Amino acid sequence: MKQAPSTTGALLLLLGLMTLAACSAPPPDPQNPASVALQLFALCGTEPGPEELQAWFDPDFLEDHDVELLDALDRISESAAPNLLGLESDPNAQEAFVDLEIELRGAGRAVYNVKLRRIGAEGWRIAWFQGPGVEWPSRNRKGAGLTTSAPPEPPSDGW
Repeated sequence: MKQAPSTTGALLLLLGLMTLAACSAPPPDPQNPASVALQLFALCGTEPGPEELQAWFDPDFLEDHDVELLDALDRISESAAPNLLGLESDPNAQEAFVDLEIELRGAGRAVYNVKLRRIGAEGWRIAWFQGPGVEWPSRNRKGAGLTTSAPPEPPSDGW
């Protein structure tokens, strides 16, 4: 004889299904630059293969900077899920800039900037990103940069 499921069992099953539905995010849309920029943090902590890199990053920059990209992804792998701060695109919709914010442990926040390029019908690809302590592809800046340090103090004891 079959027994009807108990109320507790049904509630646990329903709770499990709700949790699963809440955790599964919609697949990223390659036609939406914000969705592609958020994919940057979804790839962190995984070991993306060449197919994944080709799907989300500008192929013009991948050729010479793929190892540098994997290093940059490692540096941000411990980051929390980002929040979208803003999205700007050029009038021709060929480039877009997305600002993302993550909450830091304890207190504070970090802002990441992502530049995307439209690659024909394939959609948007990440062409550049930077945040605290990370930039890909790096610009190899040389020379003096802008700083915000205090001016030197005059010697007080004759030294």
